[in-house]
Amino acid sequence: MEKSFDKLDKFSESVIQEHLDPSRSSLDHEDLTDVLIALSNDENAPFHLSRDHIKAVFMMAKEVLKVHDTKCCSRPDSYGMRKLSYNQKDISFSPYGDYWREMRKLCVIELFTVKRVRSFQHVRDREIAKLVNDISIEASDPNNKFIHLDEKILTFAKNIICEVAFGTNVGGEKFKENEIKKTLHEAMIVISGFCAADFFPYYGWIIDLLTGFHRKMKKSFDKLDKFSESVIQEHIGPSRSRLDHENLTDVLIALSNDENAPFDLTKDHIKAVFMYIYMCRVSSIANTSSPQE
Repeated sequence: MEKSFDKLDKFSESVIQEHLDPSRSSLDHEDLTDVLIALSNDENAPFHLSRDHIKAVFMMAKEVLKVHDTKCCSRPDSYGMRKLSYNQKDISFSPYGDYWREMRKLCVIELFTVKRVRSFQHVRDREIAKLVNDISIEASDPNNKFIHLDEKILTFAKNIICEVAFGTNVGGEKFKENEIKKTLHEAMIVISGFCAADFFPYYGWIIDLLTGFHRKMKKSFDKLDKFSESVIQEHIGPSRSRLDHENLTDVLIALSNDENAPFDLTKDHIKAVFMYIYMCRVSSIANTSSPQE
């Protein structure tokens, strides 16, 4: 035990000394060790961080990242994410395991292949040209003092994502900028808010009912679920032309009808993938492009 400890301690000491070396370039990318050393030298830190504390973090990181990696690699479970991911049926919020590996394999092999990405090159080219043209027109207008880039970037990203995932008609008519931006904003506020059931599983749901958390969550979920259902129904409807360019929804529906699929892909699985596109793609772009107060 002492021999193993001495080896780890020697390694930790060498890492710290390397980061304290004055010849080390200040242009090097700041890593965890740099942050810990800076905190140890900060007189205003909430507590004194000694060199032994830093070494303890190194050893803990080894335990977490190498020894207990499978136990620590899943996202913390929460009621909001569980609800919006249809009981963790997507790839982002499902716990690490056989199902996650199969979903990841499905996405890599079927949904996000190089061939499929290249097949939508015309969509990206068209939307980029449209974005540049819109900005040029507004910039050349002498009466126009401001250009709302946040709205234009959101529209640009939304149009590409919606056409690739759902199809032109769906993205253009049903996925309105103001409506989806408002719905996603409400959903993100609810998810990031306090959910008593996450901390007090046995009686927290009572507090959530009283605070209106469940009502707000259900309202956001129902709006997004209604859109997902309309997308699926449009793609399986007999009026849809078979000549339309195949999108991700077509692929998912085809896999759900494939008897040789690695697992039974239900409508909830498809909606969970849609929810991942809403929350992790469109929403992140909307938040990034919005002006910060």
